Amino acid sequence: MPIVKIGESAQVELGFGDVEIGWGFLDEEKVIGTVCFKQRETANEIGTVTTYGSDNRWEIEETPVRITFARVESIDALMRSLEDAKELMLARQPVNTD
Repeated sequence: MPIVKIGESAQVELGFGDVEIGWGFLDEEKVIGTVCFKQRETANEIGTVTTYGSDNRWEIEETPVRITFARVESIDALMRSLEDAKELMLARQPVNTD
């Protein structure tokens, strides 16, 4: 499943191995962290780590969805929400993704 545009919004559909998740700085001087989502040409097994050189940069056009963090506390808040979503999913029956 791809990164889909729904009106003015974008929805990242994870769980199929075809969206790569990267991290780094949006702005190194201001220390703005970012997590980027990039559509892959071919799916990988979920959790596959792709190694890039330290000078690798993804252009904005390659990453239609980015989350930026001006403060580390924002990362903690996102991680708590992800853990809550995980617990909710684990408490229910798996979704058929075929």
